Amino acid sequence: MAASGAHKCPKSEKLDEAQALAKSCAGRPDFLPCDGLSICATHSHGKCFKLHWCCHLGWCHWGCSYCDRRERLEEEQLQRSQPGSCRGDPVICRELQAVGTDSWRHQQEQDPDIQPVLQWVERQLKPPWEEVAGLSLATKGLWSKFEALRLEDGVLQRAWKDPATGEERWQIVVPKGLKDVVLQAMHGASGSGHFGVTKTLRRLRQGFYWGRCRRDVEDFCRRCDPCTARKGPTGQSHALLQQFVVGAPMERVAVDVMGPLPRSDKGNCYVLSAIDYFTKWPEAYAIPDQEAETVADALLGGFISRFGVPDIIHSDQGRNFESRVFSVMCSRLGIQKTRTTPLHPQSDGLVERLHRTLGQQLAILTAEHQRDWDEHLPLVLMACRSAVQDSTACTPSLLMLGRELRTPAELSFGRPPDAPAVSAGPEYARKLQDRLETAHAFARRQQEQAGVRQKRNYDVRAKGRHFTPGELVWVYNPRRKKGRCPKLDSQWVGPCRVLERMGEVVYRVQMLQNRRKLALHRDRLAPYQGRAAPQAPEGHQSGSPVSLPASPEAIPLLRNDVPAVPSEAPQGARPQRTRRAPRRFDDFVCSLVGEELCSGGVV
Repeated sequence: MAASGAHKCPKSEKLDEAQALAKSCAGRPDFLPCDGLSICATHSHGKCFKLHWCCHLGWCHWGCSYCDRRERLEEEQLQRSQPGSCRGDPVICRELQAVGTDSWRHQQEQDPDIQPVLQWVERQLKPPWEEVAGLSLATKGLWSKFEALRLEDGVLQRAWKDPATGEERWQIVVPKGLKDVVLQAMHGASGSGHFGVTKTLRRLRQGFYWGRCRRDVEDFCRRCDPCTARKGPTGQSHALLQQFVVGAPMERVAVDVMGPLPRSDKGNCYVLSAIDYFTKWPEAYAIPDQEAETVADALLGGFISRFGVPDIIHSDQGRNFESRVFSVMCSRLGIQKTRTTPLHPQSDGLVERLHRTLGQQLAILTAEHQRDWDEHLPLVLMACRSAVQDSTACTPSLLMLGRELRTPAELSFGRPPDAPAVSAGPEYARKLQDRLETAHAFARRQQEQAGVRQKRNYDVRAKGRHFTPGELVWVYNPRRKKGRCPKLDSQWVGPCRVLERMGEVVYRVQMLQNRRKLALHRDRLAPYQGRAAPQAPEGHQSGSPVSLPASPEAIPLLRNDVPAVPSEAPQGARPQRTRRAPRRFDDFVCSLVGEELCSGGVV
C-alpha cells in the first residue's frame, strides 16, 4: 500500500479500473497477474509509485520487473508450443538434437577406436587377426562382431536381438565424445528417470552400444548426485564402539527428556530422566514442559539435591541442555558438561535405553484414557532400582545405597528366615561401608567383562574407513521443515569437506551450502564420488549444482571455534545479518547484573 502522506503517481488513480479489469480477465488464459494488486514505491523518497498490476493497462514504461517476467513466461510458452520443441532438460535435449547423421559420422571418424572399423565395413572386408592384434581392445571387440555391423547413412551400427521379442534391432556404435551425452539422456533426463543400473542399461541397449557399456553405466549411476542424496551413498561407515569407563558413583550422569506424552490430569506431558553410569540408578520427573528453567529446577531439586553434584553431565544437543541457564548452573556447581554429536543417540545409549524401559512399563500400567501415567512413574522407578542390572550383576539400590530396597512383595511375605540382623550405631556404618566397597569392586569387574562382550558384538558390524582433512564426503542430514513432506526430501547432503579429525570417530565437517562447521560422528559420513565442480559460487542456492574449493586451504577455518572478528565485507558481498533480541523481551529487566546469564538486558 502507499505510504501515508506520500505523493502518488497520477496513474495510480486508476486503481479501481485495474481492479475491475483484474476481475474481468481473471479467467482468460492470456492474462497473467503480477503477484498481487498493490502500489509499490520506486524511489527512496516516496515521490513516485507504480502499480504491480499493469500488464494490460500499458502503465509501465520505466521497466517493470513484473511485466518482464510475464513477457519471459510468454516467450517460453511459445517456444514449448512449437512443434519439435523439447520439454525435457534443456541442456541434454539441445545436445541430442545437435547430434544428427553428419555429426554421428564425424564423431565416429574422429574416434581412433572406430575409425579403422568404418573402413573395414565400408570395404566389406574383415582383416586377418595379424592386422588387428596391435589395436585397442575396443577395436578388437568390434572386429569380433564384424558380421553384425553395417553402415546406415554413413553411421556405424550394430545388430542386436531383443531377448523379449526376438526382433533384431540396430544400435548406434557410440564414439567416446558422445558417451556422456547418451548417458545423461538415459539416466536423469525427463522421461528417463533416476533408475538403477539394470533399468538404465536396458534402456541404453535399445538404441546404443559401445564396449564395456555396463561399466560406464554403473559408474555414471554411482556418481549421480540426486540419486545418492535420496537413496544414500555407498560405503557408509559404521565405526568401532567407543567406551567411556567409570569406576565410582556420580562420576558421570546422563540426562535426557522423553516426550511429549499425553497431558496428564496434573498437567504433565514430559519426563526428565537421569541415570548414573556406574550404579545405573535411574531418576525420572514428570514436568509440564521442557524449557531450560523447568529442566534445571527439576534436576537441581531432585537428583542433585539427593545424591550430590556429579563430575560430568552428559546430554544430547537439545536446546534446553545447551541453553545459557543450564550452562550457568553447571559452571556454578563445578560440573563438566559434555554432549553427543548431532543425530547420534548411540552416544547417549544408557538414558535412551531407560526411556524404552519406562515407555514399556508405563504402557502396561496406564489406564485407557492415558492421563494417569505420571501417577505410575514412582512405582516404575522403584521396580527399576530393585532389579538386577545385566552389566553390573547388582541392583542399582545396592550400589547406590548399600542395601536392597524393601519391595511390596517383601512387606507381604515378611523377611526371609536367614536374613541377618541389622546392627545399630557405628557397627552398621562400618558394615555399610564394607558392603559398598565389596559391591563396587564386584560391579567394576562385571562392567569390564560386559564391556568386552558388548564391544566384541558391536564391532562385528563395523565397516568403513577414516577420513582425511580436505576429503569430500556425504553427510546424513535429515531435516523436517514446515510445509515440506519428508518423503519427498533427500536425507543426504553433499559434497561437504572434512576439516579436521577431532577424535577417534568425530570429525569437524564444513557444510558447503551455508559454510557452517559441525562436529559429526563418522557413522553420518560417507565418501563422496560425485561429479561436482570444485568451487562454490557466492549466493549459491539449494538445488543448483554444488561446487567446492580446489584445496582445503581455500576454506576459512577457526581452529578454536572462536567467533571471528567481523571484517569489512568485499565489494558486492552479502552483508552480515544483524541479530537482535526478540521484541517480547523489551520490557524485561535483568536481575543478575554481571552474571553470564545477563546479556544486553535480556534474561
